[in-house]
Order: sequence, then structure tokens, then C-alpha cells
Amino acid sequence: MSDTLDLQAVLFFLADDLSIDVVMPWSEFEAVQMGAASLSTLAGRTVKTAYAGVDGERVIRGLVLFEMVIDTAGQPVANNLPLRHLLTSGGPGPDLGHGPIHLASRFQCPVPWHQRQMWHTDDLAALQRLQYTVFHNAGLIPRRLVVAASEVAMAAPSELDFTPSRSTAGPDSLRVELQALRDELRQSNDEVERLRAALAHEQDRNRRLQDRLLGL
Repeated sequence: MSDTLDLQAVLFFLADDLSIDVVMPWSEFEAVQMGAASLSTLAGRTVKTAYAGVDGERVIRGLVLFEMVIDTAGQPVANNLPLRHLLTSGGPGPDLGHGPIHLASRFQCPVPWHQRQMWHTDDLAALQRLQYTVFHNAGLIPRRLVVAASEVAMAAPSELDFTPSRSTAGPDSLRVELQALRDELRQSNDEVERLRAALAHEQDRNRRLQDRLLGL
């Protein structure tokens, strides 16, 4: 996966109506695979699952739509899907608000023998909910606002070289992103105020120490 976009994986487990039942970063799913946790709420089901590649600005750049079997103990039954490869090799997908994504599904599976394990939907609103969820769940993907110029210059060409298009973003997506930026600005301002208070306290402490030394 390209270092330029620094994509991280998020898993969405969906209900039959494509509403989101469970969402987790890949690291948490690895804990499930190791038996350290379980998907008890999904036990005994074959679940429509979306594997999302998300960049540092919490933008979904690719999706793999596949079905996952969860046994009665809440553990995923192993499959042989090369999710990372499917993500980078999928065909053009819908625009979720930031330009077209890559999409691997039953209708466009780059590895034909995996097609029967995939699913497909034309429900754009359902896929846009995935993007909305990523924006509003800071615990899934830390937002990276600044990328070092040297990092960009040295990075390999991206396999998912789609530039997010601000001009094509719908009003709902823009409102979501604006709110996310406002939340981060508020958190940054709070941190600045905390640091200012700590600095003032330290300066006052230093003045007291100097007064004592001068008094000696």
C-alpha cells in the first residue's frame, strides 16, 4: 500500500439493510482473529462486510465488499481473500464526496475465483454512511493534517492515485468535514490554553525561586 496516502484499514460489518452493526480498525479485528475478543453480536451469521482503505485525512479511498462467516462463538471463519490486493486492484467506484474510490465487489472482482465471496450494492447512501462514520469516529483513524514535504517527495507513486476533489463534494460531505475540522480546532485551542497555563505556572515558580536566591 502506498506510503504517500498512508492508507489504514477499517472494517464495517453491515446489517441486511446495510446499516452499520459494528465498525473497527483492522488492529482490533486482528485481536478477534487471535481469540482475544469476539464478535458476539454477529455470532452465527454470514455478514456483509466492507474493508475500507482510509487515508490520513479520514477519506475512504477504496472499498472491498465481501461476506464474512462468523461462527456461533463470535469468531470469524478464515477465508483466503487477499483484501489488500483487492483494494488496490479494484475498478472505479462511486464518489463518496472526495472523488472516485477504488471498488472491488461481486460485479467487478479483479480475482474472478473470489467473486462468489463478494457482494455488491448500488445504494450510494449506504456507502456514504461509511465515510460519514469515519469522519465522526476519531478513534478509528487519527487525522493527519500536515505531511512533510520530504515524505511526499520520497514516496513511491500511489496505486490509488485519485486526488480528492473538493469541487465534487456534496453539501452533506462538506458539512461533515467542516464539523470535523471545527472539532479539531476546538481541541487544539484547548491544548494551547492548557500549555499557556502550565507555562504561566512555571514562570511564576521560577520568579519565586529567583526572589529566594536574591534574598540570600
